[in-house]
Amino acid sequence: MLASSAAAAAGACPAVSQAAERGKLQQLLSSNGVPKAERAFLLAGAEQRLKEMQPSALNADGAQCGIKVVRAHVLGCMNAALAQAFRTTPADKPSVNALWGRAGLSARGALFVGIFHACRGAAAETFLSR
Repeated sequence: MLASSAAAAAGACPAVSQAAERGKLQQLLSSNGVPKAERAFLLAGAEQRLKEMQPSALNADGAQCGIKVVRAHVLGCMNAALAQAFRTTPADKPSVNALWGRAGLSARGALFVGIFHACRGAAAETFLSR
């Protein structure tokens, strides 16, 4: 599912906004009971890791779209995947692992981190040079 979303986007570069996708993600986290401090941590972590995707690493498809569109696709992928995944993940269950340097994330926070890496990986396969 994740790779197919990125692959479909590679054929045409629709106008997507990283800021708009981030706003949707922030709203999704808020409306699904992720505490404010954890939301801030997760969104900052995602932004930091999106910045690691450099324009110089883009392949031909990525260069056609541009780095901002590629990063927006990662966030759009997360919006689609998290909305569905949150329905089956308890809001108050704690994660047992430290993720992104922080222990004590909620299970939904841990889900965010995992889906982020899956979506970024799918985008890397489609838009970045190997």
